[in-house]
Amino acid sequence: MSHTKLIIEYNQHVHSALHCKHPCYIKITELLFMQTALNGIPIDREEKIEEILQIMADKYSRVLLRITQDCPKSALRISEETGIPISTVYRRVQKLQDVGVVRVSGEVTLEGKKRFLYQSKVKAISSKVAGEFINVEIIPNPPTSHKWGV
Repeated sequence: MSHTKLIIEYNQHVHSALHCKHPCYIKITELLFMQTALNGIPIDREEKIEEILQIMADKYSRVLLRITQDCPKSALRISEETGIPISTVYRRVQKLQDVGVVRVSGEVTLEGKKRFLYQSKVKAISSKVAGEFINVEIIPNPPTSHKWGV
């Protein structure tokens, strides 16, 4: 059974919303982007902040980052596991690579074909709005050393 968990700061205390019925909590399905950033890397450039916020707003980008966190995967496997059209997977991967939140590795199959594998560089993204300031932090996702997903 998978649980959705939202962590928020409320009255200077951190509260967990797992199974909470209190009305100040909301249910979310994308844990990846709603975690409280601990030891995150702050993003300083305005342009980069805008790109990260656009990624957070795009459901396909969120799914792609989530599904490639634990194991690098090919575009075909991502498409098969998520139902996202392969052309959309390639477009989103390119955008995520341009922003710098996906690492790309390649391998040559036994048949001599090149295959590219994609893995999220992001474990979590946190954003805070305070007045006219927006703070964005990224918790990095270290590369995996286990078998590549194909």
